[in-house]
Amino acid sequence: MAYTRDLADAARRHREAADCLYGSAPPCRRRDVAGYLYGLAAECAFKQILHLSTNWREVDRDDSDFMLTFRTSSRWPAIT
Repeated sequence: MAYTRDLADAARRHREAADCLYGSAPPCRRRDVAGYLYGLAAECAFKQILHLSTNWREVDRDDSDFMLTFRTSSRWPAIT
């Protein structure tokens, strides 16, 4: 499934959902879940700030140095 990454929109959606859960009437009020969604919103917003302020580049995780480390490490089984 192909999609475009829109971190600012994701942050907005998570914050709006958290606001709804936090301010709902008692049967539907879920402040614990709202807190989790506020955290996700903050993470998305922070990543968007990094994306705009640095030379952010998308990485194909299968070809990254990180994954190559696991493929060549003797401590871990080979990933096929």
